[in-house]
Amino acid sequence: MPVRYPVKIEGFEDQNIQLESSGFFSPPRLLVNGVPAKPGSKKNQVILRKRDGEASNIFFQNAFFDTVPRLLINGKIIQVVPPLAWYQYVYAGLTLFLVFVGGVVGAVLGMVAFILNIRIMRGQLNTLLKYLSILGIHLVTFTAYIVLSLLVTVMTGSA
Repeated sequence: MPVRYPVKIEGFEDQNIQLESSGFFSPPRLLVNGVPAKPGSKKNQVILRKRDGEASNIFFQNAFFDTVPRLLINGKIIQVVPPLAWYQYVYAGLTLFLVFVGGVVGAVLGMVAFILNIRIMRGQLNTLLKYLSILGIHLVTFTAYIVLSLLVTVMTGSA
């Protein structure tokens, strides 16, 4: 589920601007007073208008494996939220082990779990619940991999 983050942009102090993180099937959006900003002519671009009518081009810059992009406004980068720490990526990415040893099934399960874990890490839960939720996803992912692997092995007679 997308999360909204307040954004402070110079020249737009009198407007309520929020960045809505990307969903599984939807890109991030910039909302001005609750209304989505007008898309620009380029990819990952939106146009914001100040109260006096002056337009500003804003570009979304994807951050490495993150659901909250940075914003590029007039050559200036705005970091909406601080980047995750290295240990948060490591903890969220434990299921990526399956990408290297689990074949296609492991790769799919590992990547889906990793993306889910990053979303949880960026979510609104308190820290303990975030880490417990991610631990649960690790356990479910590895269990699902073992069950699916056994099922494939039994069905193909490769035992």
